[in-house]
Amino acid sequence: MCGKGMSFGHMNGVLALIALALGYIVCLLAKKEKDILKTAGYIIGIVIIAIASAVILSKVLLTTKICNKVCPLKQSSMPMTPAPSALLKK
Repeated sequence: MCGKGMSFGHMNGVLALIALALGYIVCLLAKKEKDILKTAGYIIGIVIIAIASAVILSKVLLTTKICNKVCPLKQSSMPMTPAPSALLKK
């Protein structure tokens, strides 16, 4: 999951920011409604905000290469350490 092949483009970040604003607008509009419509609006707005925030956070983590420091896929590409000479003797 980590690595250069899974990085987000700039357009995904822009779309995530737009979705974040859209979720906020939905919450503002839900505030004016009554009863079940108000609750449904808040739920939809919060879900949109949560998904957009997760996308933005993942983009930040991948951009700053924090993910590459702890990625188990990167550890497999590390060179093997040479065997001790004592084990090589017959």
